[in-house]
Amino acid sequence: MQAEYPFGMRLRRDRAHDNLTIRMVSAGGTLYSVGRETLAAAPGQGLILNTALADSGEYAEGSVHSTFTLHSEDVIRTLQSAFERPVTKRLDFSVGFDGRSGTGATLATIMAAIEAGFQGDAPLADAPHAARRLRDALIMLVLESVPHAHSSWFERQAAAPAPWQIRRAIEFIDAHTAGPLTVQDVAEAVGIGLRSLQEGFRRHKQMSPHDYIKLARLAGARATLLDPTSTLSIECVARHWGFVNRGHFALEYREAFGEQPSQTRSRR
Repeated sequence: MQAEYPFGMRLRRDRAHDNLTIRMVSAGGTLYSVGRETLAAAPGQGLILNTALADSGEYAEGSVHSTFTLHSEDVIRTLQSAFERPVTKRLDFSVGFDGRSGTGATLATIMAAIEAGFQGDAPLADAPHAARRLRDALIMLVLESVPHAHSSWFERQAAAPAPWQIRRAIEFIDAHTAGPLTVQDVAEAVGIGLRSLQEGFRRHKQMSPHDYIKLARLAGARATLLDPTSTLSIECVARHWGFVNRGHFALEYREAFGEQPSQTRSRR
């Protein structure tokens, strides 16, 4: 969590996995170059960024930082759980904040609680549910406070919770996305009629169950393409996630993410 850099440090861009990094500066300073933008933080300030997007970074001599980094999969999972819909866009965090502001002070408090919970007798190590709640609270505070690709979700009036049949349908889809799956399969698994399923998704998810399945598969394909350990070709990734035609997959993928599958793979 907390680290000291008495001699400073220079960082070069590597193939870091997409992440959410929160860095609070206690002494010294830090800066990152992200495209044409330079993010800097002095003592009492902090940065929220996806370090996989950074071209370079630098820590000043005598710097003391508290850092918390989460894989993008954890962030996406928390966001999807909160809104019960697939995340289809990259979460490109890149913003500075004042540690004395309400949000900044709260971020620091949660980070300090997590750090303390894994020190000494490490009470959070034996309380995984509590640790997960603290982690999710940190993620949701960032998602609600800084701009990102799905910020509009938080601006809409909160919808009533979906009925249990729709929640069960979503759970079934998420568990079977990589295999053969039709809307009829989902309806039968949940035990409701096809028309009721379609109407429930339109009312509570603002999309059809077919579109939900497609977006969930595209999100899964994107995660595989970004996985540095995957050796599957793009065609195999497409087939694994239910897309038989590679050309059709590329069109759907570009419409959802604004780039070709090959462009996504080149960044891992």
